[in-house]
Order: sequence, then C-alpha cells, then structure tokens
Amino acid sequence: KVFVWGDSPPIYALARRLPPIKYLAGYHIHDFSSPEEVVGTLEEQNPRVIVILPESPSFPKLQPLLDSKYLFIATVEDAKIWRLANSNPPQ
Repeated sequence: KVFVWGDSPPIYALARRLPPIKYLAGYHIHDFSSPEEVVGTLEEQNPRVIVILPESPSFPKLQPLLDSKYLFIATVEDAKIWRLANSNPPQ
C-alpha cells in the first residue's frame, strides 16, 4: 500500500496500489477524518511508501511516524518520498 498526502488521487490508480485509508484526497481527509485517526490507521497498516506532495496542507502529526518508521529516499519534482524502514524497495 501507498499513502499520498496531497490532492492527487489518480496516483493510486497509476501506481496500481491501494490506499491504506478510506479517503483518497487530502481535502477528504481534512473534511471527514482527523489527523489522529489517519496516523493511527497508518501505524496499523504500515504502507510501504508515503508520498508528501508539494503544496499539500501541513500535517505535523505525520512527521513523528515518518521519523520513527520510515526512511527518506527521494525528492521527485518537489514530492517527498519515504519508504518503510523494514521493507524491501518496491519493484
């Protein structure tokens, strides 16, 4: 699974990956969920990759999860890409 923080739901279809939560876009998460609920679900689901898109809303509660379980691997066109520390690189 892949989690994308931002407003680009087509990434899931293009990557042929499912999101770890029921909301696809950042604005849906903001409107229908809470940061605590999202982080809690991410901690349970352990998506292999987390992508933070440029110009996405601030999500400070996500950073402790990234710092504790993920490795920063790249910046691609200003998107920050993190990989689960104990997983193999995606193929």
